[in-house]
Amino acid sequence: MIKNRNIIALHTLLLLLVTFFFSKPAVAQVDQAPAPPTERVYTAQDSDVQPASYPGGERAMYGYLAQSVRYPRKAVKHHTTGKVVVTVIVEKDGSITNATIIQDIGDGCGESVLRAVKRMQRWHCATKNRIPVRYQVRIPVTFRL
Repeated sequence: MIKNRNIIALHTLLLLLVTFFFSKPAVAQVDQAPAPPTERVYTAQDSDVQPASYPGGERAMYGYLAQSVRYPRKAVKHHTTGKVVVTVIVEKDGSITNATIIQDIGDGCGESVLRAVKRMQRWHCATKNRIPVRYQVRIPVTFRL
């Protein structure tokens, strides 16, 4: 009797497995373009790349930042001084993306620099073999009272 139950259970399990494998709905093939690979972001360590540049050069960039970055009241009140470093990616069209604070001194100084950097005009893009490429730039800004 127990043998018959085991055989019936085994047959039921096999029937369920066969039903499961053969009753899956057919999935239609959809032609999808493969996702583009993430494009490489070049840095100053890549010697074969002509780096991105701010229109008018570094002096013009720091002139813009001197006019645009505001010393936060809280930082003035606490006599906060030091260096804030922001990184950005200059895209192939010269636009700025991925602005990130990598070194901050607090009291709103990093946010002030980040706000000004995000409003920058388009840069001259980096090139590799005369082809525009994405390029990461570090922008240090010093706060002094």
